[in-house]
Amino acid sequence: MDIAIKGKDIRIQAKAYKKNGVWLDCDPGHDDALAIILAAYHPSLELIGISTVVGNQTLDRTTQNVYKVAYIAGLPSHIPIIRGCGESFCRHVTTCPEIHDQTGLGGADVSEHPAGMCRKEKSG
Repeated sequence: MDIAIKGKDIRIQAKAYKKNGVWLDCDPGHDDALAIILAAYHPSLELIGISTVVGNQTLDRTTQNVYKVAYIAGLPSHIPIIRGCGESFCRHVTTCPEIHDQTGLGGADVSEHPAGMCRKEKSG
């Protein structure tokens, strides 16, 4: 691809990346929401699935948050979203609504999103 900037031609070569498959196991708050989006759209990664766990919020909330993020970010519908473990194997889990809000997304204005709602297919 050639681009002209201030009269100079610049050649940009698209780098071919080998895609590495990634499965995210997460408790979506802000950090995991960003991780999901990065994993889905980074040229060297292929997001092959997402599972949820209790953590920032309850398992119901974290699972709902994945569906919200997937819908808003336009993730393709073939990426599986799996409801995971609702308790810790090692210690008692304490969610932190005072930090992460009742939704787990820190008060982000994200409307309710029913699980399984159709997501957009990624083109390309």
